[in-house]
Amino acid sequence: MKRIIRILLAVTLFSFSSIPVIANTSLQDTTLAKSIAEQFWTLNWAQSVAIHGKYAFVANGWEGVRVFDVANAKKIKVVGSILSEKGYRLSYQRVFSNKVVVSGNNAYICQLDYGISVYDIKNPKLPKLLAHLNSKGQVFDLVVRSKYAFLASGTAGIEAVDISDRTNPRKLDSLLLPGDVRAIKAQGDY
Repeated sequence: MKRIIRILLAVTLFSFSSIPVIANTSLQDTTLAKSIAEQFWTLNWAQSVAIHGKYAFVANGWEGVRVFDVANAKKIKVVGSILSEKGYRLSYQRVFSNKVVVSGNNAYICQLDYGISVYDIKNPKLPKLLAHLNSKGQVFDLVVRSKYAFLASGTAGIEAVDISDRTNPRKLDSLLLPGDVRAIKAQGDY
């Protein structure tokens, strides 16, 4: 698994993105990573990676989220995707997927200008949209802890969301901060 994580990190570096994936990894297997990046050229918008069992979910900017089977590091393949669309507005307009977090059998996706979406990933090859929640600001980052999601919502500050009912996420509160909140981290369960 460590080798796969190193490969995914190197793939994102070779895809010319600035992905802040997983700390404390080394850049071994760069030749293999470069060949994977060349094979999967659509990763040129890669923003983040979340590992779920033998699958890697890559938030890929305007191209949505790509799902990779990474069980065999020499035969990594695309097995699914989530094309993020503003289905609740104009379905032909795609949105920028900039962060994906996996918790249990759910994937939570930050969509820069349009909040977060929750997907059921019991079958990672066919993710199913469960819910969408608009945010007050642009969502740059999110953290999922237990039954809560915390959003870094730019000039709208930090938003707290109850995700205990994954089909009906609801806003709990927000904290307006000076400046532009673009990242959020959590320690432990909070």
